[in-house]
Amino acid sequence: MILENPRNNKIVFLKLFFGIIFFPLLITIISYLLLSFNINEPYINILSIGVTYDLLIFVPIIYLILIWNSSVPKTTVIPVFFLVILIASYIIPSNNQTHLSFIKTWGLPVIEIIAFLIIFRKVLKINDLYKLKKDKDVDIFSIIKNVINSIFPGTVGAYLSFEMASIYYGLICWRKTKNDFIKFSYSNSGIMPVISIFIFLLVLETTILHLLLHKWNNFIAWVLTGLSLYTFIQIIAVLKSIIFRPIEIRHNNLHLNYGILRNSKIPIENIEKIELEKSIHIDSFSPFKDFEDTNIILFLNKKCKLYGLFGFIKEYDSMSIFVNNPQEFKNIISEQIKGIRV
Repeated sequence: MILENPRNNKIVFLKLFFGIIFFPLLITIISYLLLSFNINEPYINILSIGVTYDLLIFVPIIYLILIWNSSVPKTTVIPVFFLVILIASYIIPSNNQTHLSFIKTWGLPVIEIIAFLIIFRKVLKINDLYKLKKDKDVDIFSIIKNVINSIFPGTVGAYLSFEMASIYYGLICWRKTKNDFIKFSYSNSGIMPVISIFIFLLVLETTILHLLLHKWNNFIAWVLTGLSLYTFIQIIAVLKSIIFRPIEIRHNNLHLNYGILRNSKIPIENIEKIELEKSIHIDSFSPFKDFEDTNIILFLNKKCKLYGLFGFIKEYDSMSIFVNNPQEFKNIISEQIKGIRV
């Protein structure tokens, strides 16, 4: 058994403390104090330029140096860069933000594109690794979440995971993943016609609104059309992911999926009983419970976690779901439970 060296853990902690908290805070305080002095306009402008590049270059470089040999991903320098831009926007006088505005206008989009390419490259690299090993136990959505959360933890990571997954399922993914796991579709729950109608109304409204706004302001018309197009891609992604991410039984675990909107993993041994009925008193797994039915209730002997959009987490010990073939679902799960408990 290999024991971790407490001294190494202490060194890592000190590096993270100085890299994430102490030095950035110290530089920010010094910059704020310098800009608070009553200095003539030409000099305050020069000082503002110096503070801008101190925060935007010096802080990320110090952060990188301190985490270089640690287990912290080097890509975390990206959110640090965004943070110092936010700090600079607050402490630098608005009249002296010429250089900062230039970086916001041209630098931020470049950083965003680089971050997107890094994430996309990592997702493809991990996916290719699974293919090389001929491992069919792969879920692209889980890979996307893991990769992004390693760079942007917390709510930001959850938001970006949804955005990346929307692009993947909306534009790239056009066929189901082939594997030998037992699958249960839930596409007949009633939500598919609702989403289809919403897509039709979105296309109709976007076309009419674009034609009307085009007569008033061509730029605004195209901006709103672009936003509507992106919304259209997200809705298509949800629609396709409902089809491409069914409920599955993997390695003695029941994986409940609702497209890219919700997911949960239930160990088969934690399922106490299954009832084929609809209940209005038990929470539905669907985020659109007002628009679709349920036909199965799962009762658990241990609480499990439901993961939703933007970092939403909820514990539950009973859950109502919908599957296209409820009797088959109950029979297979019951057999799985018997096999485990024998």
